[in-house]
Amino acid sequence: AGLSSTAATTFLRGYEVKGSALAVMARTPVSGRTKTRLQPGLTPGQCAAVSQAFLRDTIALAVSLPQYTPFLAFTPGNSRKLFESLAPPGMELVPQTGGNLGQRMYHLMRSLGASEYSPVVVIGTDIPTLQPAILLQAIEALKTSDLCLGPARDGGYYLIGARHADERIFRDIPWQLILFAYNARPCHSHDNVYHRVISYLIVEQRYYLKKHAYQAIS
Repeated sequence: AGLSSTAATTFLRGYEVKGSALAVMARTPVSGRTKTRLQPGLTPGQCAAVSQAFLRDTIALAVSLPQYTPFLAFTPGNSRKLFESLAPPGMELVPQTGGNLGQRMYHLMRSLGASEYSPVVVIGTDIPTLQPAILLQAIEALKTSDLCLGPARDGGYYLIGARHADERIFRDIPWQLILFAYNARPCHSHDNVYHRVISYLIVEQRYYLKKHAYQAIS
């Protein structure tokens, strides 16, 4: 005999996902090692201050969206206390694990997926003008797409979202020289349906910092 509707509901409730997760990938701002491409226009200390300001803005954005459960994925592992001081209540800290950026992103998405979050959207901290509407668009896109990618105008991307973590997407990709089209290719080859959201500039050089500042006040 089959389960009654009440029993079936109780049985299936244990398999319900917790909803969408938004994970911010963050690295400890360190003078002389953070945002070095902004030099010599900025001092090493100023570069670290810019990095921390971007991090604070991104955290504020992540916790402002009730549609997501926010996470702060930090590295290195011994910097937990710093990130605990930056993360507001309700934002869980998760240490990054793995080798290169691709491996760390995959491990993060897999871990959150194993905790019954779906979809999982991952962003960086280098886009201070990122709008909430883009993150909401990612949720909508992932209702019908396997992946959602946000391309950066200078190469690479600032956002990746997925309903299920697929290691093949993060494998054998030159993360420092990446282009959006290169990223989209493995998505196609593995029969994943992907959605593209609006492109943004990532602040890695002084020119882009000035451009973001202009956008913020215009």
